[in-house]
Amino acid sequence: MSDDRTVHKLVVLYADVSGSTRLYEKHGDAVARHDIRICLDILKGVAEEFGGRLVKTIGDEVECIFPLPHKAAAAAETMHERLREASAGGSFKTGTVRVKIGWHYGVAEWRGANIIGATPAIAQQVIRLAGPEEILASGAAVEMLPDSVSASAQLLDTVESCADGGPLRIFKLPWEDDEDATVFRAPQSAVGNPGYERLLLRHGKHVLKLDQASRHCRIGRIEGNDIVTGSRFTSRHHADISFRQGRFYVADKSVNGTLLVPLDGERQHLHNEEGLLGGEGALVFGNAAGDEAATVYYRCE
Repeated sequence: MSDDRTVHKLVVLYADVSGSTRLYEKHGDAVARHDIRICLDILKGVAEEFGGRLVKTIGDEVECIFPLPHKAAAAAETMHERLREASAGGSFKTGTVRVKIGWHYGVAEWRGANIIGATPAIAQQVIRLAGPEEILASGAAVEMLPDSVSASAQLLDTVESCADGGPLRIFKLPWEDDEDATVFRAPQSAVGNPGYERLLLRHGKHVLKLDQASRHCRIGRIEGNDIVTGSRFTSRHHADISFRQGRFYVADKSVNGTLLVPLDGERQHLHNEEGLLGGEGALVFGNAAGDEAATVYYRCE
């Protein structure tokens, strides 16, 4: 294999099976491998259909490239659609298989058959923030999309780029009209609220910590979320919790809303908007107070 390096500008897209560890634990290695193989074959076929190609498979994840951003955006949407169709048609022994998708457009350097450099690294950074059945893209990618597509992109967060330390904008690209599609309202002011270093979240026996190293958490009723609730009042992807500039925010994206109940303070009903977490208290995802299956307890430190 040649070690010559060539440089091209292209899209690097990653699609990763959501909740794959749980598939293995719940259904066993043989069944999980069967379903993941079928899923990855579907992803590969869709990439080729839109002028892209599979570069490599990394466990339960594919790395694909596309010459044009609008082709990648169309392929990402179709990947989710095809997997829904395959799940509904009984293709998977586990029932339903979902993926999360993240991509970036930029200069990628080739070393033989492998892509190196900033573009694949940033694409990996983007997908790590994605949830089940989501499509996330960098600001550089969204800027290259047609206005008809980029107009619907929702800015989720601005983080520090792993490539150069500069600001990296992360956008969500809506791909369907469903119960979780929302018009997100601007966050409330954080003036006068203290900064924190970590947030502890407890749901039943499950404890999750957010801090500078792990800054995002997704909550919903389907597997693949960081916290999976068992309540019928919780949406599939109900809310996000994020750590930004020393403060923790909960962003409701649901149909029924989120109830924020501080230990010291007034309760707040969030609906398609952000709330600021401080001290300690409870979050009820579905606004049904007293529903322990939908309740997550928090403490800021």
